[in-house]
Amino acid sequence: MGNGTADWMASPEVKFWFQCAAQRGGLRAVFRKDRYRYTEERIHDGNLLYAIGWSKTINPGDEITLAQETRQALSAVKADRLSLLQRFDEDGDGQIDHGEWEAARSAVARDVLAARAARSASGTGVHTMVKPRDRRQPFLLSTKPQRHLARHYRLASWVFGFAAVSLALFLVGLLQMQ
Repeated sequence: MGNGTADWMASPEVKFWFQCAAQRGGLRAVFRKDRYRYTEERIHDGNLLYAIGWSKTINPGDEITLAQETRQALSAVKADRLSLLQRFDEDGDGQIDHGEWEAARSAVARDVLAARAARSASGTGVHTMVKPRDRRQPFLLSTKPQRHLARHYRLASWVFGFAAVSLALFLVGLLQMQ
């Protein structure tokens, strides 16, 4: 869209639900059959979304590969022999030789690429956000702005860092007492 926004895939009955955590259930999980706790949060229509992940647009016709689509187009061209001869028989001998066939293949491949580009530019695709294939890359969906998230994680790192240093000093003190 022109204003920097995009239409993202949403379920028809609820605008957008996502599973934001699947965590161990703690001590309560020992007594329960289910070992995981799932938390879902709702993102309302119109909320700004801060997202880090793998963004992919699925366009109509992307179900088949470029090579498959090119083969189908070449089969269609070969089926209409009269049109094939009119378009690609440059020497007029009524036969398609090797050079003319290579020209036909590259022309059909260009046509298929142009058709794919036109479908992609039409904006009819569905935008999806998925977890990156590389596990080292982050995946984050939030309605909070980036600066709020950064402040939250910075504070958490300071708290956990202080706790780790305190525990280390405590353990060193215990060892020195013995």
